Amino acid sequence: MINNNGSFLSDRRGSVAIIFSFAMIPMVAFVGSAIDYARALSAKTRLQAITDIAAQASARIPATANANRLEAAIKSFQINAEGTVAAQSTPIIKATNAEVQVTASAVVPTTFMKIAGINEVTVNAESIARRSRTAVSPAFSR
Repeated sequence: MINNNGSFLSDRRGSVAIIFSFAMIPMVAFVGSAIDYARALSAKTRLQAITDIAAQASARIPATANANRLEAAIKSFQINAEGTVAAQSTPIIKATNAEVQVTASAVVPTTFMKIAGINEVTVNAESIARRSRTAVSPAFSR
């Protein structure tokens, strides 16, 4: 294999495989990060929908008793969050005579980003619903 004139060190055959193997490491990391990001974005979209539904369900109840509004928001949140990452979160609900605000956060575990030391991503959602004389109007924020 190695002869006296150094042909082994100057041989370029097989170098593409070595370069490709080194290039695969960051490519897999980027693709994996994109997959984890997509999962977190999907969870955020679902969490936003859950908070929207809870805020609107609570705002439909007359403002005579805020306890009823809070109970409606909690029940709606729990029912819609079942089977999602939001099931482990506890919503923060603020009800006044004018509006209902539902805020929640959820933790999405990562798969590929663990390689970079990121074990989880936290997603947040907030919804505000106001009751008008004729119907409930969503006042989405953020």
